[in-house]
Amino acid sequence: MTVAVRLNPANIFLMSEISNNHEVAAIALAYFEGVKSDLLEFGGTSVTRVEPLKRSREFAVAVYDQLAMILARRYHNNEIDFETADWLANDFEGELNHLFAFVWPDSVAESWPMLWSEVYEAFDAGEHDHFGRSTDPIKEFTDPMIAEFLAKQI
Repeated sequence: MTVAVRLNPANIFLMSEISNNHEVAAIALAYFEGVKSDLLEFGGTSVTRVEPLKRSREFAVAVYDQLAMILARRYHNNEIDFETADWLANDFEGELNHLFAFVWPDSVAESWPMLWSEVYEAFDAGEHDHFGRSTDPIKEFTDPMIAEFLAKQI
């Protein structure tokens, strides 16, 4: 079965290696919950958590774009606070960079998970005061960026 996954409006990838969107969603949720549990309990992530994502670059991209939705919704719905969401975002981003650098070093920028990038950048924007221009970067940058991201996904 071939499934089209929207990575960004101008770029559609056909991914025959993904059996269906339910599988991607299930793996993304399991990965999210596992990493969150590891971080909160141990302060680090089990190295085996990423194994299901190594199936293919395209599969990992689809999972990361689902992670974007999970993280954004949970944060927006106040299920997790900024510090936890930012910690998760940084951990996920580190693993994604590792996958692309060492598992698929010949990857092209076009295959980067665009939804994930948008959510990661929203949390990154809340980490600093933007050279003194912000007294509350979470409220001024992260919150509206996440709200805008979620509004576009409806």
